[in-house]
Amino acid sequence: MATSGTFNWSLAGDDILVEVWERCGKNPATLNADVIRSALRSVQLMLIDWTNRGLNLWQVDQQATTIGALSSTVSSAPATTDVLEAWITDSSGVHRTLAAISRDEYAALPMPDTQSSAPTQFWVERVNPQPILHFYPVPTAAISLTYNRVRLPMDFSALSQTVESPILWTEAACAGLAAKMALKFAPDRFSVLKGLAEEAYNAAAVENRERVPLSIMPELY
Repeated sequence: MATSGTFNWSLAGDDILVEVWERCGKNPATLNADVIRSALRSVQLMLIDWTNRGLNLWQVDQQATTIGALSSTVSSAPATTDVLEAWITDSSGVHRTLAAISRDEYAALPMPDTQSSAPTQFWVERVNPQPILHFYPVPTAAISLTYNRVRLPMDFSALSQTVESPILWTEAACAGLAAKMALKFAPDRFSVLKGLAEEAYNAAAVENRERVPLSIMPELY
């Protein structure tokens, strides 16, 4: 038997909702505006929950900005929740990785306003609406900064959209939403669907990683 030879399959929001509604033991013909609004809300809550559970690689992107002369802080880009790594680029185009330090370590600096040609360390102050990056020492001239950040999941506001996650997370999305909808509309199935949701999430989370050799290096300041 011949295979399709294509790799285009995906589930849009409306197809996910039909799948979820059937898992809840409901006839898709009974879907109405109230159920749809409830599902859209639950999907967004599920995506936020996934963000809290661990690092999702598709929510990591790279941002670039400039640290101003004699400036010790930079606001991260909108929708940022955390900063993973940061590096500066000098006038010769050379990248220099900055060492991440904690709030306590930054507070313990005896002279945080010390000036230098380029910073060597940064602290991420995780405040709303987005984190602030603090640098030490303070650069005497403007310098380019690049950082890898974790951002919020994209909004899921219409069934014509797709849930922002890799195709390998489709079962986790269906199972997770089914559990949330069962809690509200099919409580007799909630326990079973909740267990299936956890199983699907764990399977997807195990795959959600970078496959590279482990390297341990000393951190240089």
